[in-house]
Amino acid sequence: MKAGSSRIIFGFAFALALAAGVAAGVLATRYVSSITPTTPGSVVSLNPTFDDLQLTDGQRAQIQKIWEGVKDASDQSYRDANHLQRQFDDKVQRLLTPEQMKQYQEFYKDYYNDYQRLYGERDRR
Repeated sequence: MKAGSSRIIFGFAFALALAAGVAAGVLATRYVSSITPTTPGSVVSLNPTFDDLQLTDGQRAQIQKIWEGVKDASDQSYRDANHLQRQFDDKVQRLLTPEQMKQYQEFYKDYYNDYQRLYGERDRR
């Protein structure tokens, strides 16, 4: 296996991991757009809090339920992407010679360490 194809594999894995983040970003943008007033001269924050909106407990509970559904859908999308990636990795690994497999595992180790670092940085924000 050439180094170029390994890069393609790892690029594909990285893209799949980012897809879940993109989906969550799109959903968040749509949520903000849906609650942002469209009338000119309105003075409402782009990211109002529940207190800013003076929501009732019932409204807060309903919004929480909506966001839990969004999170569940996003989490499922992420799990599906990871499953596809594992299937792809398994098929590729079955094609490799023992020497290529050793090289692949080194590349994957570097990729995994970088991924974990990025994941940790995201969680700290």
